[in-house]
Amino acid sequence: MLKQSVAYWCFADRMGPEKFFKEAYAIGYRGIEMVPPEHRAQARACGLEVINHNCGTIERGMNKIEHHDELIPLHKAGIDKNAADGIKGLIVFCGNRDGQGDDEGLANTIEAFQKIAPYAESKEVVLLFEMFNQKDHPDYMGDSSQFGFDLCRAVNSPSMKIVYDIYHMSLMKQPVMQDLTHNLDLVSHLHLAAAAQRNCTADARAIPYPEIIKTVHEAGYQGYWGQEFVPGNDPHDELARAFEYMANCV
Repeated sequence: MLKQSVAYWCFADRMGPEKFFKEAYAIGYRGIEMVPPEHRAQARACGLEVINHNCGTIERGMNKIEHHDELIPLHKAGIDKNAADGIKGLIVFCGNRDGQGDDEGLANTIEAFQKIAPYAESKEVVLLFEMFNQKDHPDYMGDSSQFGFDLCRAVNSPSMKIVYDIYHMSLMKQPVMQDLTHNLDLVSHLHLAAAAQRNCTADARAIPYPEIIKTVHEAGYQGYWGQEFVPGNDPHDELARAFEYMANCV
């Protein structure tokens, strides 16, 4: 059976946190993502595991050396907060290009996370690097799967992994199936949505989720499959349909 999680930001404002937590658990979700600190106890009381949070901003990141003095301590503080609250995953980013070349930006990002990863290891927190598409996040440097995998392999730490968003990488025409099956050791978490409007995963047409899910599951992936789509008129219906859709793929 697949372990499924859902992102707080997609549903909580529409449904209200308490109703959202209770309905997500009743449907079968067991993980909840990116929950603000003030709502975590409520989520846990409903039976949900708070599995990750994020640190820093997407646009201003480690790809610029001049940001390191500010952002390295910020990320260590984020690791401390996660560790204190028993949250294992910390989602991290690299920043926008702003005219910078990718080789230089990747080298700078590697240098920063090589300094942070040992601290994350000591606190038993896993850094989860995320790649994005250019439609939703223009100018973001980490817009290819190769950037993320090269970063993780260079940092070479059990606390430096990938949160692979199938929606984002599909829009960037990345070889999703090959990415996941060939680099499964680096993938700690997955995000899902339908392309091209980031709508309910159950309504996906352009992304072959049944094949992807079955293949990746059989390859040995044991992490959460995270629903991160923007619901339409009936959030509860879409939350339930997405869960059932995924469950029926294996």
